[in-house]
Amino acid sequence: MRKAGVLIHISTLPGEYGCGTFGKYAYDTADFLHDAGFSIWQVLPFNVPHRDSSPYSSASTFAQNPLFIDPDILVEKGLLTTEETAVMREEIRSLSGDFYELSLHREKYLKLAARRTLATPLEEAINKYLKENPRICEACKFLEKKSGKGDLYYHAFVQYEFYEEWSALHGYLKKLGIEVIGDIPIYADLNSSEVHFNPQCFNLDEDGKPEFVSGVPGDTFNSYGQKWGHPLYCTEALKKDNYSLLFDRMAFAASVYDVIRIDHFQAIASYYAIPRDKDPKDGHWEKGVGEPFVKRLADEIGREKFVVEDFNCFPGGSYALATKYGFPDMNTLQFTLSAGKTPRTYRKMTVAYTGTHDNDTFKGYLKKLTKKELTRVKKLLGAGSDTTLDELCVLGIESLLSSPAERVVIPVQDLLFEGTESRMNVPGISGHGNWHYRIDEERLKLLCESAEGWRKMLKLYERL
Repeated sequence: MRKAGVLIHISTLPGEYGCGTFGKYAYDTADFLHDAGFSIWQVLPFNVPHRDSSPYSSASTFAQNPLFIDPDILVEKGLLTTEETAVMREEIRSLSGDFYELSLHREKYLKLAARRTLATPLEEAINKYLKENPRICEACKFLEKKSGKGDLYYHAFVQYEFYEEWSALHGYLKKLGIEVIGDIPIYADLNSSEVHFNPQCFNLDEDGKPEFVSGVPGDTFNSYGQKWGHPLYCTEALKKDNYSLLFDRMAFAASVYDVIRIDHFQAIASYYAIPRDKDPKDGHWEKGVGEPFVKRLADEIGREKFVVEDFNCFPGGSYALATKYGFPDMNTLQFTLSAGKTPRTYRKMTVAYTGTHDNDTFKGYLKKLTKKELTRVKKLLGAGSDTTLDELCVLGIESLLSSPAERVVIPVQDLLFEGTESRMNVPGISGHGNWHYRIDEERLKLLCESAEGWRKMLKLYERL
């Protein structure tokens, strides 16, 4: 079935509480998707980010972001008062907008809500949830240890409330016929519950530090390469335990989302190991967990649950591995056009994007092209010499919708024809506004008003 969808992370949504939540604007976004004929909502990882705000750097895959809990929903449940949320909104106006600062501010109100569940039926439900989900229990214990505050029940409350609010929104999406594509980072952080409770599953020295860390070598777009710094898995240790830690990370994600995009699937086939104190050019390739692990994913979770980030540009056979087990891969319009090709070359099984969270917006990409490159792109998209950038953006989206790819996903910035100023992330660079892109209420309104036009286009290309 031919489908189309939108990539928009929860943090991106409008709201009065510092970042997007599972509240009103999430439901408004769901209604827009339905009205416009989109049947996919893609999000970034839900896990709680570290200091740099990246959802790909987390204290645990199993611990979800408390900032997505909606204060107004807590009021409806009697766990906060309208007076308290009014004070929250006023206080937030004085904050810098930094997610870490926001999370510290939000904590005191969530702790207040948690205390109000004590000696109620909710307390029993929360403790039961923790007992029935041992990996989440590990994550909560790790967060408690990090905080040094002896607040295990608070973390349990946060994870339970997150689950409740997400389940309600997810159920609403299902009724609208919208599937959710989520995302899981292939690596775990050194400072995470995964490493803390399972050190044997990682290549660490006697001091608990990684001798080699994650990253990729240089390429056409980045000659230096990238050094992410995650500890690398100990393949032999994972194999002895039937890959249980890595499998549990995937299975948990499968319980949260309808489909999982495995970020950097390449590392399953072969991973790039960079000496801890060296540059990416000093790294080398090692064999990953490979086919036995992928077979377990396909057999026990189901191949229909996966999409893999694999651009077939590194050694190790990751593309062949994904294809053998029926995992759809990705194609990105920016890369396709830069290679002098069009989406007509895509496979049916692929998921096609104008760009991802790591790319510039499509309009930003077009603006950075040289005159010669822009002329070639216009020719590839069937545009005239006087075609504007906004018109070229529409032609780019249409080229994906008309392609053989069964699923097409368009970042919300490209639906709004936004430029580089709205880019979500510049890989390998900390700061620079990464992960802080937000849509205000006015732009969400404009998006909703465009629903009829997108619906006509999706109908034309048989993706309604």
